Amino acid sequence: MSKTTEATESYEKKSGRDRFFRLIEEEMQVLIDPDSGAIRAELAEHTACYLCGAKDDAEMFRKQGLRFVRCRGCGLAYMNPRPNRQALERLYAYESQANDAWVDVLLSDAEETFQRQDFGELLDAVATHRPPGGRLLDIGCSIGRLLDEARGRGYDVLGLELGERAAAIARQRYQLEVLSQTLEKAALPPASFDVITLIETLEHLPQPRDLVRQIHRLLKPGGVFLVGVPNGKSLGVMVLRQLARTFNRNHLIFFDEDTLSRFLGQEGFEVLQTMTTVSVLDSILNHLQGLDPFAAPSADVLPSRFRRLLEDPARRRQLEESLYDLGLGYRLRTVARKPE
Repeated sequence: MSKTTEATESYEKKSGRDRFFRLIEEEMQVLIDPDSGAIRAELAEHTACYLCGAKDDAEMFRKQGLRFVRCRGCGLAYMNPRPNRQALERLYAYESQANDAWVDVLLSDAEETFQRQDFGELLDAVATHRPPGGRLLDIGCSIGRLLDEARGRGYDVLGLELGERAAAIARQRYQLEVLSQTLEKAALPPASFDVITLIETLEHLPQPRDLVRQIHRLLKPGGVFLVGVPNGKSLGVMVLRQLARTFNRNHLIFFDEDTLSRFLGQEGFEVLQTMTTVSVLDSILNHLQGLDPFAAPSADVLPSRFRRLLEDPARRRQLEESLYDLGLGYRLRTVARKPE
């Protein structure tokens, strides 16, 4: 093992993501039938395709008792069957250790560094389509970092967050106004926001159209909707397949650039821009070398010229930007607009 590899700690470890994913795997066992190895029948429900409504899917693989499929009609990937409402309530119970561990991930220095840069770039993208300022709503705002960044750019901000600990941190650390309510119960007036953001939330919802329609109602004409989801056709997902962290009991839908744009268009939005980010290049290269994808990065058996490229920050960044431009980043972000 090289000195570089020995000195490098994986992002999973630095951020605490390894502990979080271990806990969600453990908690998933309450839903699994020990005889069949699949989700218990009384806790499962089958679903049609979220995009085209077809009931014709092809299995991609199974993981931790869950079946992940792709629609034969439109190509959307999703979990089927999925946990029913009773199961989801158990998985998202406030006493869940995994949910608490995710807040710890968000509070880590590694995740804060990533989020500050990510959210700054996302708000830059929004600003190219609508000047900063006005009212901004972040749905599923978590501990409030996007709202904090937006407020610093002149927005009047409001957040919605059901997680009690995350909402408390947003209020106390950043002095933000955060409602611990669903969008429906918040009863916000129509056409009252200039920008609405929904980051890493849509993929969790069994009825995503309901929320997107409410967002359309709340935006002013010409208002901007920024949505971020895992990229179902990222290079990381295509290489790692079921090993990808994307596929877990929390995620029900796996949009890609085409399916997300089509979905938003069906709900009356004009798609303005799509972006991808996060290369997971180290995980891909580890896997291709037969190593743990989530261990510290290792390039020991890679060709020397490629290894030198990876060790040069500028050249590595150029490689990663090329992946993003091709739509292969691990996370997908789309900027859409409610027509005037």
